[in-house]
Amino acid sequence: MDSSMNISSRPVAGDLCSVPGNSGELKMKSSIALRGVVAVAVAGILGACTQTTAPSAPAQDLRLRSDVSNMLGEAAADAAKAQETLARVQISRTKPAPLPLDESSLPAELKRPATIDWSGPAHEATQKIAMMIGYDFHIVGNPPSIPPMIHFNLVDVPAAKALEQVGLQAYPFGEVAVDPNVKRVEFRYIQAQTGQQPKSAAGISPAFGVHK
Repeated sequence: MDSSMNISSRPVAGDLCSVPGNSGELKMKSSIALRGVVAVAVAGILGACTQTTAPSAPAQDLRLRSDVSNMLGEAAADAAKAQETLARVQISRTKPAPLPLDESSLPAELKRPATIDWSGPAHEATQKIAMMIGYDFHIVGNPPSIPPMIHFNLVDVPAAKALEQVGLQAYPFGEVAVDPNVKRVEFRYIQAQTGQQPKSAAGISPAFGVHK
């Protein structure tokens, strides 16, 4: 008996890959699923960032207390400076008239033209002028916590007049003394810083030729 078997060689790939009428639904489901995965991943990342960057409540309290303490300290320092400045203004209104400066008897270096625009501590201005004329500079006395501040803009004036201006503005907290014999300039802190006024204005013009 003859038997025969027909084996079809038709490829089955098409049957596996094609689902009539459902391709659009699969694409839509795949898109929705993908978006859901992305949303979950983003939420996880944001949650991790929030956990790692948000400071704890105790740390925030400590930082806030530190900031408040610093602000109070700065306010207290500003108030102290304002009170001292007001006291200096009140004292300066009562200072005696300075002695006139006789420029004719000054040595050549003290007549040298000087140009200086200054706003700052009086002793530093004195030092700058001393360097201009080649004199040594020294500070005498105990400087206060806040040095006397001065301001002037002088153009081509004798160095002696510049030193005189420093002494006039620094009084009664400081004065300038010059000794041409040893080429020395001093900025002297005087009794006014302890509440005692100088008895006279001598030496604030400044005191040239007097070295004590």
